[in-house]
Amino acid sequence: GCTAEVAQNPAVVATTANHLLVRLKLAPCAVRSMHLHLTVDELTLVLSGVVDVQQVMANGTVSSEIIGPGQTSVQPAGWVHQAVNPSCTEDATFLNFFNKFDTENVQIGIAINSIPTSPFQEYLADDMKASA
Repeated sequence: GCTAEVAQNPAVVATTANHLLVRLKLAPCAVRSMHLHLTVDELTLVLSGVVDVQQVMANGTVSSEIIGPGQTSVQPAGWVHQAVNPSCTEDATFLNFFNKFDTENVQIGIAINSIPTSPFQEYLADDMKASA
């Protein structure tokens, strides 16, 4: 089977005062962790392999778009998204173009783990007891 690995290997390709271009490579079955950009739109262009761009749209709809070489996908500011290499045999290489140089992002896993332990965890504990 496939083992998912987190890919954190961006290489800056080009910058201007207002734009940023980054090249990423996902190993077979790797995942670029779920995150969002607060003020920046992102465009993904696949160079080789296949990338499954998964995102949660502003209306809460979840989408999955598999794109290959020469194809693009847009992730607007505020949309939670991640990139997955669905192939367990080939790398996937792609470019991310950001419409602002500031690419501050929020890593969803980190954000969830930093939620205060009070009402949220109590709710989950109560929910788990009810379903047992």
